[in-house]
Amino acid sequence: MSMNFITWDRVYSLYPRATLEERRALVTFDKGVRFEEAMLKYTSRGYRIETMLFKEDTTAGAFALGPRWVGDERCWVVKLDTTGITPPVYPLDPEVNSWRLAYCKPNIYYRRLTPRYTQNTLPPG
Repeated sequence: MSMNFITWDRVYSLYPRATLEERRALVTFDKGVRFEEAMLKYTSRGYRIETMLFKEDTTAGAFALGPRWVGDERCWVVKLDTTGITPPVYPLDPEVNSWRLAYCKPNIYYRRLTPRYTQNTLPPG
């Protein structure tokens, strides 16, 4: 649920408007083993848990759809004072990671009741 993390030299918030300003969280996955526990934890902290979004959220809102990457213009990135700290030998760069928030309609399953290939003809007239 949390979309904030810290590296050795920076703090990142991937959805700062939703997380820090609006105190909203978006459920983007199926319910897992600890799902209810996580929901209780965040609602007790004052978060609203969203399971669906409105158009204004997905265009220019806190959960705008489309491609994103760590460190883009929608993220908050705070550089830490690393004076006196030795950087890791092989520091990881989270800014090479990307994702896409997209809305997918639920799959609709149906049973085919006709042969796979049929020819429909209309009566004359």
